[in-house]
Amino acid sequence: MTMINKIRTGLLASLFSIGLTSAIANTASYTNTSVCDGGITSFTSTSVATTGSIILHEWDFDGDSIFDATGLSTTHKYAGAGTFNVILKITTDSGFVAYTSNSVSVYPSPNLAFTYLGNCLGDPTKFSGSANISNGNITNYDWEFDGNADFADGSGANPSFTFIAPGYFNAGLKVTSDRGCTSELYQTVTVASKPSVNFSSDNVCAGKSVEFFNSSVSLGSTINYNWKLGDGTTSSVFEPSHLYSSSGQYEVTLVGVSLAGCSDSLTRSVVVFSNPIASFSVTDACDGEEVEITNNSDYSGASAQSNYWTFGDGKSTLDLNSTVKHLYASEGSYNVTLSVSTSDNCYDTTSGSLMIHSIPVYSIEVDGPTDFCEGGEVKLSVSPDSAVFNAWSTGVNSNSIKVKTSGLYEVVLFTSFGCSYETSVEVLVAQPTDFTVSNDTTIENGEEVSLWAKGAVSYEWGPNVSSGMSNLSRVKVSPESSTVYEVIAINEYGCINDAKIEITVISDYNLVPSNLMTPDGNGQNDTWFVRDIDRYPDCEVLIYNQNGVLIYSKVGYNNEFDGTISGSELPEGQYFYIITCDGRENKFSGNFNLLRINE
Repeated sequence: MTMINKIRTGLLASLFSIGLTSAIANTASYTNTSVCDGGITSFTSTSVATTGSIILHEWDFDGDSIFDATGLSTTHKYAGAGTFNVILKITTDSGFVAYTSNSVSVYPSPNLAFTYLGNCLGDPTKFSGSANISNGNITNYDWEFDGNADFADGSGANPSFTFIAPGYFNAGLKVTSDRGCTSELYQTVTVASKPSVNFSSDNVCAGKSVEFFNSSVSLGSTINYNWKLGDGTTSSVFEPSHLYSSSGQYEVTLVGVSLAGCSDSLTRSVVVFSNPIASFSVTDACDGEEVEITNNSDYSGASAQSNYWTFGDGKSTLDLNSTVKHLYASEGSYNVTLSVSTSDNCYDTTSGSLMIHSIPVYSIEVDGPTDFCEGGEVKLSVSPDSAVFNAWSTGVNSNSIKVKTSGLYEVVLFTSFGCSYETSVEVLVAQPTDFTVSNDTTIENGEEVSLWAKGAVSYEWGPNVSSGMSNLSRVKVSPESSTVYEVIAINEYGCINDAKIEITVISDYNLVPSNLMTPDGNGQNDTWFVRDIDRYPDCEVLIYNQNGVLIYSKVGYNNEFDGTISGSELPEGQYFYIITCDGRENKFSGNFNLLRINE
């Protein structure tokens, strides 16, 4: 028999001992609150006494027949959840008692726990709650994340919440049972800052390493880096340098993970450009010829940015044309270099050599003048090296030719490469000059006559022509007898021709004696002058004084009488003369005056 049943049996026995009628007249009853484990249960008596008044209310909270409290109303806190038999005993002022017994339940509080995943700023933190209860069911999971204790920030066993700032947060879970019993649990949630990953790199040309520049930041936390370089290779260094094996576009991803496990990633493209392939073609040339160089470069799909040529002679140029031309100043071997760049700033350089061959320059040697008169000849010669060939415009391939006619004589000298040089000599074979001369003529003895020639460059006269006039085109002669004069005409080429002019001299003795002489040494009339007497050497001159005395005689007089006899001066006065010529019947006679003006 249980304790409660024993109590009930004892109470009933007492009731019967007192009297059944009186016990039934007094009713013991009460009400109580339902509480959860840890709560305080309130009890209120609702007993009724039909005889007298109730003067005592006694409470037994645990059914051990020991009354724990008195009073119309009371409270009791049970040590744990469970069902308890509570007895109320009332006593009236008439001495009557009454009992009542009811079961009182204290409901259990839930047992709970929760975990969370994801504690990086910006990521939702996932919470997972669990609860159990010894009696009843869990009806609600309510969460508190923002610190205001309202448990209104989430519901359900597995909510998510995104925190807006890094730091430490007191997250709480409240679980409610179907009896309304609740339990709360708080934990500190750490929200860590995410790293901010960033990097840059330059596009490069094939064969050059890409340098990656890491500009990632993290608030107070070390970052571990993982690079995926887009060609299957990875790196964990802060700023890697990587050489790609071929050109192309590569997707590079950088993942940064903080010590708190928070991560960020960024993907950027890096381009490895194809390098151009510099190439050109050129052929040897002859000295003085302009060299044409053809650009055969492959720009690998990009556009040409620059073509820089150096020609090996100290000169260079920037030229985007498909061909460039250059004139070298002298023969020799030259190294040509072409450096090309593309719009992607990729470069390549190549070099090649060319030969500027010498021109076979040889002059024509002549063994005499190239301007000569008909009947002459000149030898034209060249003396080239054994590797040089020559051909004359006459069709002769020998080193020399003899020329007798006018013309332009050319010779072409050439080498086995094809360099050639052409030179020429003009030969002029001249004809004697056709020229004109003055006519034959007749003059008086003693008379002077002009002879002339036209149409030549120079002349030679003879015979008996004054040396100062013998090479003039016009000369004056005064022959004493008939004479045939010859003139030789020379043209500009030295060719000569000649002609004759006959001068017939007749003797009319046209003598003109002077009528005055003044032998005073002033050069005027110092002798007795007979014009043209010198042309007639057969004439005799006789001079007489006023007394008829012969004082002077001379055959072949040449105007030399100076007014003296044997060194003595003759006196002033009038003198007489007689001139007798063999070829003239009449004689010349007359007088002249001798005056000494300065004495």
